[in-house]
Amino acid sequence: MSSTTFQRLSERTKNSKAFFYGFCAVLGSIPVTLGYFTMKFTNSNNALLEARLRQSADPNLTKVGMATTAKMNEFLGELQRKEKQKADDRYFAALGRRPSRNPGVSTQREVEASKNIIDGDV
Repeated sequence: MSSTTFQRLSERTKNSKAFFYGFCAVLGSIPVTLGYFTMKFTNSNNALLEARLRQSADPNLTKVGMATTAKMNEFLGELQRKEKQKADDRYFAALGRRPSRNPGVSTQREVEASKNIIDGDV
């Protein structure tokens, strides 16, 4: 874009709110439109194609997919039942530590352990 075109565009957006909002709407709608049509033409609702792809899938990938689905269903059930304590226990187990009395403050031992890991003194 040439310098004069940019200057004119800049002046019009400064002087007119309507032009500014219209310009923003046009520039915002371009990626949305491109994304919509990309998804529309690349996603298939063909049941035969989906069945064929599921049959030819690697058995290990199928098992991993089933395990992931089971985990997600369990997490969703916990959220729906509002089992906060179980989710917190899983979170702390994944971090490899126990919750402290004040959750926002780390214990000194954990800080020292993380420094040792960073320094390579494991």
